[in-house]
Amino acid sequence: CRRYARSRAGARPWCKGLRAWTFGSGQPRLSLHRRGQPARGSSQHSQLKFWRQELPRLMWQSAGISREARSLQDAIEQIKAWRQEFTALPISQLLLSQLQTHSGQSFQLDLPDLVQALRLWGETRNLLDIAYLILNSAILRTESRGGHYRSDYPQPDLNWQAHTLVEGEAWFKSEPVSPE
Repeated sequence: CRRYARSRAGARPWCKGLRAWTFGSGQPRLSLHRRGQPARGSSQHSQLKFWRQELPRLMWQSAGISREARSLQDAIEQIKAWRQEFTALPISQLLLSQLQTHSGQSFQLDLPDLVQALRLWGETRNLLDIAYLILNSAILRTESRGGHYRSDYPQPDLNWQAHTLVEGEAWFKSEPVSPE
């Protein structure tokens, strides 16, 4: 939107409307404190980039080739904390409030580097949600099968030849399915 803002005649309609919001300034600066978290007051951009960097590492360590309940539960708690922090970011507050206010309608944002900001925000939100689903599915399945190896449940279990379903925070397992 920045390149269109110079001449309002060439501005895209979705670039006008709301007050400007600063997503980050120049190079993201990551100042670390306890447990590798960005310090309070660091930019939203740095926070999102931190999660994008740490999420694959957390998933590989806890839900990689070999899994066990303790590491899965620790990772679930970390993802829950990150999801809460993500929701509290000003960009999350802005976008989620606009989505609720304009449900099913288009709305306008006047943000510098709009495409980059929205892409980073949306991808990070999706990755946090997917990580949460994977970790909870892995802790629910108390068996080893195929690429899902649980060191605390090393053998396949015929009772787990079943479908799983997630509805909100509820996780369900069907009755065992017989092979056809």
